Amino acid sequence: MRAHLHNAWYGLLDYAAYPVAMLCVAPTLLRHLGVSGYGIFAFGVAAVNIGAIVASGFGDANTQLIAKSRAAENITLIRVFVRCTLGIHLVLGTALMILGMVLSPWIAKKVTVAEPGSMQVCRDLPHREHHGSVSQCRDSSS
Repeated sequence: MRAHLHNAWYGLLDYAAYPVAMLCVAPTLLRHLGVSGYGIFAFGVAAVNIGAIVASGFGDANTQLIAKSRAAENITLIRVFVRCTLGIHLVLGTALMILGMVLSPWIAKKVTVAEPGSMQVCRDLPHREHHGSVSQCRDSSS
């Protein structure tokens, strides 16, 4: 019974850790990124979490298969499951990354509110010599 309580406690901590950490970090992020920057950050985090949710299903299935193979002491099958899982994650991760890179300009136009001139200044910023940081992009729109 004690092992079940420990398992339940760790499951609760695992479930609550991410939202609690985000709530603790939010004031600092808002102060440094500003409201619009935090919105973009939150949108990006949500997009990454979609991938994490998809990956967790593969992870759970893989954990179950590897546990069964370990119980049967079938090392060859464990290697096959690990290779397949790494391959699935690599292919899906690469596909989602490419999709994100292709769609990011369109998403940025739909999600952000900025004047076209300020967007051009931010695009040109890496090509100019500057002594500031990304905050110049944020300040250029005002």
